[in-house]
Amino acid sequence: MSINKDFTFTAKGDGLYGTDDYTWDYTSHWPILTIEFLENMTGINLADKKATTELANIELKKVMRLSKLFLFKKLKRNTQIKLEYMVAKDEDRLKEVLEYQVHIFEAGFADGGWISMYETTDEHGIKSSIGMAAEDFIYSSWLGIKTYGYTLLPALIRDGTY
Repeated sequence: MSINKDFTFTAKGDGLYGTDDYTWDYTSHWPILTIEFLENMTGINLADKKATTELANIELKKVMRLSKLFLFKKLKRNTQIKLEYMVAKDEDRLKEVLEYQVHIFEAGFADGGWISMYETTDEHGIKSSIGMAAEDFIYSSWLGIKTYGYTLLPALIRDGTY
């Protein structure tokens, strides 16, 4: 695996950073799907479903937060920091996170809403489809590895390049 330490995000036309597939959120240090990428992957035009692009982007931020929450909840803090950095610097890992977010979106959309967005099980102990989609993707993905075998210099952590 090679991490491009010199990688920096390019500015999109609207002043945000990323590509047509994602926007990088510097507050959470995690990618957010774009409406166009989601439509290409699922055939669902979220802007039409939500009536405005602004409301669609709010839904995609929910998916971003949920993806990071599910992925990081079983990882130690040191491993979380390494994974966050890796996703920012390795395009293959970044694409896996975007696909992971699509799975979460599809599961939430199939449930008819985000009522149990942060719950992976219901009151009877049965996993929600959102929880199952997230956990299934993590277990079958390279992202599910619990530790990463490289050293991350403290000066690189959230240094402003990601």
